Amino acid sequence: MGIRGGVAGSCLKDNRYVDSYAAYLRVYEPLAAFGPRGSERWREYARQHAGVSSAQALRAEQRRAFASTLSTRLLHAIEDEPHAYILRRDSEILVCPADLRLRTLLAVGEQGDEPGQDPILALLPASLISWADDELSAIRAARPVAVAHVRQTSWAIPAAWFLPFGGARRECYDCGGFESLRLRTPMVAARRSIARGHAAVRDHLDDAGLRSQVVEVGRWLEGFHPDSHVELDYAGLGQVVGADLASDTSADDVRSAVADLAGGAVEAGTAVFRRVEGAFRQAQLCQRAN
Repeated sequence: MGIRGGVAGSCLKDNRYVDSYAAYLRVYEPLAAFGPRGSERWREYARQHAGVSSAQALRAEQRRAFASTLSTRLLHAIEDEPHAYILRRDSEILVCPADLRLRTLLAVGEQGDEPGQDPILALLPASLISWADDELSAIRAARPVAVAHVRQTSWAIPAAWFLPFGGARRECYDCGGFESLRLRTPMVAARRSIARGHAAVRDHLDDAGLRSQVVEVGRWLEGFHPDSHVELDYAGLGQVVGADLASDTSADDVRSAVADLAGGAVEAGTAVFRRVEGAFRQAQLCQRAN
């Protein structure tokens, strides 16, 4: 449901769940980030879900999202029960809570403000949007620094999302019947790359929209523990990118574009950003035909 997060509803076909064409930015935090009680809760959750893959966790999230859309209570039906993605680094456990309720409230409350916004949000009644605003205000009152660990976009990945991942570890994986791609990098490296990217785009690129995206991603990353890891998961979008996934160099291309801009090769850097932004044009054409 847009770049800030939200619920990507899957559809039903032949009694099976079919992935939406969505990609995700996720932050996995160390257990220490959740305090003593939260740490123990997530440690036990990780133990109980040790055999669950990220693709299975995504399907579980989508089932909950889809069930909520079938409910007459809609957003009221989305429970704030524990659900998370688990990443293990040697003996360390890192957790990315799905934050489904918070993400949905953010998406509804800010509907229409972001590129890639789910058009279904425009059909929500004003009373539901008002309710979501009140619920979000209550969350902010209790937790002023509450930040969703997941962001989501449909049909295309914004160029700014690639900035943290130049040189990052990349992995093609089975997303449940099709191949997809994910990139992972430590938070320290992600923040460093975002800072370099922001300086280059701010000083050399006349694109207010891209500058705004870079600033927003940077601010979002600042809300998490410095020992976290950041992940860009093509997830369902892998279905429309197809065979190009194995040779996808978007993150490295964006890193090169930043270097070009910083070195004064503005025309070359700008061309790379435009090429990356246009890489999902075919997928967006599918969206219009959908």
